[in-house]
Amino acid sequence: MRSGVTRFLLVAIGFGSFLAHPPFVEGFTLEVGPPVPVAEVTFEIRGTAVLVGPPLTVVQTEVKLQGSFVDFTIYVNHGSSFFTPQQISATAAVTSLPAGAYTARLYTMDRTTPATEFQGPTFYGTLDFLVVEDSVLGSAVEYFNPSRSHYFQTADKTEIAALDGGIFPGWARTGQSYPVYVSSAGTQLPPVLVPVCRYYGLPDAGLDTHFFSAFVSECAAVHAKWPTQWLLETPSAYWVALPSTTDGTCLFGTSPLYRIFNNRPDVNHRYTTSIAIRQQMIASGWVPEGFGDLGVAMCVNSSN
Repeated sequence: MRSGVTRFLLVAIGFGSFLAHPPFVEGFTLEVGPPVPVAEVTFEIRGTAVLVGPPLTVVQTEVKLQGSFVDFTIYVNHGSSFFTPQQISATAAVTSLPAGAYTARLYTMDRTTPATEFQGPTFYGTLDFLVVEDSVLGSAVEYFNPSRSHYFQTADKTEIAALDGGIFPGWARTGQSYPVYVSSAGTQLPPVLVPVCRYYGLPDAGLDTHFFSAFVSECAAVHAKWPTQWLLETPSAYWVALPSTTDGTCLFGTSPLYRIFNNRPDVNHRYTTSIAIRQQMIASGWVPEGFGDLGVAMCVNSSN
């Protein structure tokens, strides 16, 4: 699944006559990662194209900022005139963009051999994306209560201050956290991000624990199956990207957040980006949940 990634399929469109045997684009993908960059924080842009006319070699890349346009150019050597499809892919860093709406544009500059001049540019297509204010970037901080053997994580600054201040005895930071997006009144986040619901398992039901999910269907199922045991505290504790429900893969520029279940009546879950922590928890009897072989529950920014 690649929601938020614009894909175009352009079949058998000629680029012109600047090459003896001009290549043809069969398709391309243009992505930014993370899919919702934060103002003044470096992010990446990736272009992938399927061309006819290999062997193809990416020589260099170039990023130019022109107003609200981010022009990404891939310089390509064409080593032969055989018309066989081959994929090229390249990534480059983008820096110092203020918050706002932008359009990425993908181009190639092509040459037949290293001895010839690059010619072009050849235009492929665009991807619209938003850069958001840094105030919407938060961190979900993890806590542990050894007497209950329970984990809890929150991105709420008031809760973090209360936990750190000892208002809720028994809880201490584990040193683990992961980046999330938070939203205040009037802040609108792009649809590639989804809110994470937070349920509280009531003590009267033998729980006294929290559950988080980024999937609307899973949030609804908690209420439908256990309406008296679980209380919806908020439909939007924070925002993340969704993994593929097929194999658990995450969007370009994001990393898997694993969910592990303690498999006990006093239900508790742990959420981590660490594959080592995931393995440790499973070795101690916890059960992986989520999508794909590793149990991916959400996707969070890789570079923050």
